[in-house]
Amino acid sequence: MEKVMVFVDGNNLNNAVYHLFDANPPRWDAKKLAEKLCGSTRDLVKIYYYTALADREDNPRAYDSHRKFIDALRFIPRLEVVVGYLAKKEIPGKEINPGDPSTYIHVEKETDVNIATDLLTKAFFNSYDTAILVSADSDYARTVECVKFFGKTVELAVTKNQKAAKMKQLADVVIEMDQNFVLACKQ
Repeated sequence: MEKVMVFVDGNNLNNAVYHLFDANPPRWDAKKLAEKLCGSTRDLVKIYYYTALADREDNPRAYDSHRKFIDALRFIPRLEVVVGYLAKKEIPGKEINPGDPSTYIHVEKETDVNIATDLLTKAFFNSYDTAILVSADSDYARTVECVKFFGKTVELAVTKNQKAAKMKQLADVVIEMDQNFVLACKQ
C-alpha cells in the first residue's frame, strides 16, 4: 500500500483559509484534512504540522489560544507538531519598541527549514512514497525537486485562491481546496 505523509505549513494554510472565507474561516480539523487529502486507498503514515509562536507578551490572549490549539494537536495519533517562533522585525524608519506593536512586524522563523528538512530526511530514509505538502510557499521549490530525485511523488495542496504557479508546476499532483473541501474538514 502506498505510504503517505502530510506536511502542513500551518500559518500558510490558516492565512489562505482566512482569505478563502473572506475573513470568517471555519475551525478545521488537522486530522480530517490530512485524511481527506490522503484518501481511503492509501496509508496515512504521519502528519506533520508546522507553526510558529509569538512571544506571550505581544498578545497574551492570542498566544494562549494558539498554545491551546497546539497542545490539542499533540493528542492526535500520528500527528507531530513542530513549533518555530515569530521574531520581531523593525519597520523601516522605526525603532522597535516591544510595548508598541506598530513599531515592528512578525517574521516566521524555522518553519521553512523544518519542513524542508523533514521532507528530505523522510524521503531519504524511505519513510513515505508520497508527500503531500500543504503550502503555496515557493521557498520549498528546491526541496520538492530533491524529494522527486529520490523517486518520491509530491502532491501540493493549496486553497483555490492561492496562486503558487511555481509550486504547481513542480508538483506531481495539485489539489485545490475550495470552501466545500475545507468545510468537509470542520471540527
